[in-house]
Amino acid sequence: MFRLCLDLNVWVADLLAHARGRVGTMSQTLVDVVRDGACSLGPTQLVISWGMIDRLGDVLLREFDVNGEDVRALQRGIATMAQRGPSGAAPYVLLGGTGVIPVRDTEDRGVMETALAGYADVLVTNNFRDFAGGHAVVIVPHRIASVTVGPQRLLIVIPSVMCEWLGAGRISLPKRRSP
Repeated sequence: MFRLCLDLNVWVADLLAHARGRVGTMSQTLVDVVRDGACSLGPTQLVISWGMIDRLGDVLLREFDVNGEDVRALQRGIATMAQRGPSGAAPYVLLGGTGVIPVRDTEDRGVMETALAGYADVLVTNNFRDFAGGHAVVIVPHRIASVTVGPQRLLIVIPSVMCEWLGAGRISLPKRRSP
């Protein structure tokens, strides 16, 4: 099973694309993957927390002036996507940060901790720079990074990279060069 965590900015980009009448954007493709619960990489489980869902609602209400009932419907829909995924996992409840990953922005730290708590394989973000600091090892500048905590490895990528991998049907990391 492939576990995918979408940063809040991917959800916002999806909504903005729909509002502008766009079709087939990268963010829309990624949201469709979690909505369908499947992609070329296999059965796909959305990894998201209640905190992320709440924060998305706050952003939509305050910064984009989206109607409150529409926000609540979206929040319910996202929770349902997670529950209908192949593992049937409800959005995660994280009671305080673990302090394992030093990410300056508390919202980004919450997203990173959710991805790790949910054993996500990949975290997709339009905000790569903020996630690529600290313990993250940059594999391809501005595109791919990796965080390893214990036996768990989380890849952090921008939407175009994830869409390339979906198109190829596999995760393709560049080979390391020999010294």
